[in-house]
Amino acid sequence: MATWSTQPPSYVEGQDATSCQYHAVDFLYGDNFAIYPWVGTSPDMRERQLEAMNNSEISPYLGFALDTTTVQNEITAVSNVIAEYKFALEYGTIDPGTELPKFIERLDESGAQKIIDQAQRQLDEWLAQQN
Repeated sequence: MATWSTQPPSYVEGQDATSCQYHAVDFLYGDNFAIYPWVGTSPDMRERQLEAMNNSEISPYLGFALDTTTVQNEITAVSNVIAEYKFALEYGTIDPGTELPKFIERLDESGAQKIIDQAQRQLDEWLAQQN
């Protein structure tokens, strides 16, 4: 039968973050507050995280969902333009000085502004209903 250690997790003797290829990534666990912080981390880290979460500002946009029904064609067209330029721009295989303006122009031609305008209109209406 497995037993749980009450010791904070740490690297094996002689290893540290610069020499070891593994580390427990806290976000993989369902409840980060139920696991010990790693050796070298502040013992009150979890309490400070919880305090920060409890005192964080809630976005006034929480709960808004965009209805994309009227802009489906534009979303498809913009998505196609993004797919065409995405990797070349990200990996630097094209000159952004000349190609980025072309990319932006293609986005505009594909209806990006119509999507933005529709989203802003719906958001404004939704916010007005919340007050």
